[in-house]
Amino acid sequence: MMLCGIDAVLYYAPILFSQAGFSSQRASFLASGVSGIVNLLCTIPAQLWMDKWGRKFPLVGGGIAMTLCYLGIGTLYAIYGEKANGEVHINGKAPQWAVIALIYICIGNFAWSWAVVFKIYACEIMPTRLRAKACALQQLANWLVNFAVTLTAPMFLRASPSGPYFLFCSAAFFVSVVCYLFMPETKEKSLEEIEELFEKKMKSSESHLDTKFLFVEIAIDIGSKAMSAVNSRSQSHVRNVEQ
Repeated sequence: MMLCGIDAVLYYAPILFSQAGFSSQRASFLASGVSGIVNLLCTIPAQLWMDKWGRKFPLVGGGIAMTLCYLGIGTLYAIYGEKANGEVHINGKAPQWAVIALIYICIGNFAWSWAVVFKIYACEIMPTRLRAKACALQQLANWLVNFAVTLTAPMFLRASPSGPYFLFCSAAFFVSVVCYLFMPETKEKSLEEIEELFEKKMKSSESHLDTKFLFVEIAIDIGSKAMSAVNSRSQSHVRNVEQ
């Protein structure tokens, strides 16, 4: 989840807004304050209507929306961005305001979707006997990735104006595709029903794997028999030639 770079956007919002045209430090901090308000307000709908929406729709829909936002920001930086005296800037008022608007839209889309739903989904799909340990491990991995992304983001932003946004775009799109193809819906299901759902999927996967392994074993057996037949024929041919 943290590979989508949302915390890098929130942590370094003053830098991003100064790059996008807010020249004064006060203006950039005010803009980053507005991003915090957007983040807070857009979290409310997810908490109110998440059980009505389900889990899959917010994760896929929010991921695609963030993908488009990052793609738009990266494209604008690639076309209008320039580096001067080690600083990144965007030329033109329209591209600057477009980047600012896309940053706000991206934060809002993360808040109503991934910010809430991922944490709940990651907890409710865990088996009851392992939930506490698994959730602790999941949060540890989440924050380690967050640390790595936020640590490298300033260097990445200085090295390439558009590169970080294309990276975040790719991560968000990949997660959205995985959720769409492989994520079971847990809407209106109890924890016990969710556990049964995943156990059935595991058994189904194991049966498919057993079938594949059976075909592989049959193919290997046929191949070994064919090789032994060829070897016996070649040996008999050699004997006939020697005689």
